[in-house]
Amino acid sequence: MEVLTPGTGLEWTPVVTGDGATVAMISATAQRSPLPAVMAFTKGTPKLLGQNLVPASFPQSQLITPKQVVFTAPDGMTVHGQLFEPVGGVGKKPALIYVHGGPPRQMLLGWNWPLRIRKLLGDFCFFYASLHMLTYAVLDQSFDLGAIATDVLKHKFIFLGMTTWLLLLPLAVTSTQGWQRRLGLRRWKRLHRIVYLAGGLASFHFLLRFKTPRLETIAWMATMAALLLIRAIDAARKRARMVQSS
Repeated sequence: MEVLTPGTGLEWTPVVTGDGATVAMISATAQRSPLPAVMAFTKGTPKLLGQNLVPASFPQSQLITPKQVVFTAPDGMTVHGQLFEPVGGVGKKPALIYVHGGPPRQMLLGWNWPLRIRKLLGDFCFFYASLHMLTYAVLDQSFDLGAIATDVLKHKFIFLGMTTWLLLLPLAVTSTQGWQRRLGLRRWKRLHRIVYLAGGLASFHFLLRFKTPRLETIAWMATMAALLLIRAIDAARKRARMVQSS
């Protein structure tokens, strides 16, 4: 891998132009607002487009370059941040604190430990589902594929369970960082949203397994419904903010 745009600026959304030798991007610095830019694949300085459109009143000289700071929160979590300190050294100055929220479980309950083990939890869920399926296929059906196919089509709860396992399979295969790089983070996240569907189907599989609802099945489905509702509300709020800002 070769770095084409070294320095302190930011460049993102690169696109190769039609000539195959130039890359277009969005470029910005701590003092300059984002502008479109083009640059040859050979190392050089990006050529800014539309710089003359930046208003003369834009306070570029008053903006500062942030400093990286790292500190430890009371719960032991290492926090990486940026310090915007005006010139003039140490003293009493106005300050702006921006707190970036995390997932609902972290924002609502202050939990951050699931973030560190979520991949392990996901892999364990697939391991448990695979063990559950193999127990059924080997011990119950003696690996008779015809009998298994008939059972899947005959019983709804078995059909839902098999469908859930098939949905979890690509998630387990692509759970590594290597697959994140191959698919790209956006497509990888879109693929792994299938877990919400898998969780819902697993709940109904559990419910239909018994002729009468049990307390544990109702509690499981209520938990899944609450988590999905939190996600749905969060997604709706994000869309509303995007509409308002556009």
